[in-house]
Amino acid sequence: MPYSGKEGKRKAYFEINGTYKLNEVGKYYTLNKRIVHTKITSVESYPSFVGWGEIDERFNVYDLLIIHSTNNCKHSFQVHLFIGMAKVNYLVSVCNYLLTFLNNKSPKNGLLKG
Repeated sequence: MPYSGKEGKRKAYFEINGTYKLNEVGKYYTLNKRIVHTKITSVESYPSFVGWGEIDERFNVYDLLIIHSTNNCKHSFQVHLFIGMAKVNYLVSVCNYLLTFLNNKSPKNGLLKG
């Protein structure tokens, strides 16, 4: 389950691929000729999350993506980005934090319960 640090060590269930257009700007523009890629793997201990992936260990970025959906991605999903957190010792803590955050949101307006 945790970040492997080596290509091919974890089974991917999904992939996210994207390419910046020449006139676009963003954090990952200079990586890998404007191509952004991550493998999405399930988080077995957290079944409410579709999976997690990292951008981009090859360039020592280690940004963690966690995908969450209440409808198994049939109608919608959320991508949560945690900068610099795609390392083995952070995954469980980030999942716990995100689960707590999502459980404390108001279903009507997305605001935290106060």
